[in-house]
Amino acid sequence: MSKFDRRTFLIQSLSGGVAATLTTSASAQVSKPKLPAAAIAPPPGIKTFSRMPRTATEVASVHLHNREEGAAESLQGGAPLEFNTYALKLTKRDGVPLRGGKLPNPSTRKFLLSVGIDLKKEDQGRLPTLSKDQILDYLADHYVSVQARIQKDSKGNQYLHHRCIVATGTFRGAKLTEDFDPAVYNAVKDIHSLGLFLPSKQDPTPENLRTAVLVHRHTGIDIAARKTRPEYEFIIVRGRPSALGNLDLYCFVTTEQRTKLHLLQSAQKPPTKYADCTLKAQVYFSRYVGGGLVPSDSVVRNQMVNSQATFTMQDLDALVKSELHLSDTLTNLNETLDAIIDGKLKPPAQTSAAKAKVATPVSARTGSAK
Repeated sequence: MSKFDRRTFLIQSLSGGVAATLTTSASAQVSKPKLPAAAIAPPPGIKTFSRMPRTATEVASVHLHNREEGAAESLQGGAPLEFNTYALKLTKRDGVPLRGGKLPNPSTRKFLLSVGIDLKKEDQGRLPTLSKDQILDYLADHYVSVQARIQKDSKGNQYLHHRCIVATGTFRGAKLTEDFDPAVYNAVKDIHSLGLFLPSKQDPTPENLRTAVLVHRHTGIDIAARKTRPEYEFIIVRGRPSALGNLDLYCFVTTEQRTKLHLLQSAQKPPTKYADCTLKAQVYFSRYVGGGLVPSDSVVRNQMVNSQATFTMQDLDALVKSELHLSDTLTNLNETLDAIIDGKLKPPAQTSAAKAKVATPVSARTGSAK
């Protein structure tokens, strides 16, 4: 090979190598797969779910399943009934480390509903003679407060925590909590949260974590069979941002084995008398401790619900289809609740009465909150 031929060969070889390298590099850039977006994790300690239970069997099952993670948190005696700031620790449970060692976001709490308890005259006559006056005085002076826990992230965005907080207080005197008596404790321990309702394909961002769903198990009366039975009702909390950036809370409860839905009257302040309570329950005590003097279990005969609006679930499903053009209430829970709050959905036969009397218990064993 002559000198000229060797030089030509080298130039062609180098040029081909460079071209091949550039082609391979460009091909690699074009075919490089895109990494999937990182999944957004919910805030520390928050539980979500995406499907509302519908049948009695499903509701009973999820209530039992959430007996630990979803159990209502109680305030011991001596704590302020009202709390207007944020703190890392509101209840005894807050001292337990979260999974992964993460710290929870700061919390505050707000009133949701209050429950007053009363006895019919004939049931008062069946109380133990030695403790009758003490029992009646206690019921006349005390109520149960159910409160929502609100948290905020490092940017100040507010959202709901899935568990509620419960306490007992007095209508008069210092606005401090009192220790639970056995009957009240046995009732509130049966309030279990299912979590924050988060429809599928939605990220667990603060603006999507503003609907808490709880189930309360209580002992009711099967009038036809003339016996008691366990019953389950929803407590649903909807938070909506105000003009100031805080969350305004709206509380819904079901009655009559989840066949009616009530939007409760606002209960953002402690009641000062029995008539102010959001829910008023008539109970009779079915079991006693302390030598037969202290009530520990009860059955609720009936209740009064102070509501802004009351729907049968059948009527509400029909309204959701006709007015919102959506499938049903429980699938489209957030949209339905917002439409009720905004007045876009109204009961078909709405009256001026704000109270609806129902024959289904409010509480499992004391007539406390559902």
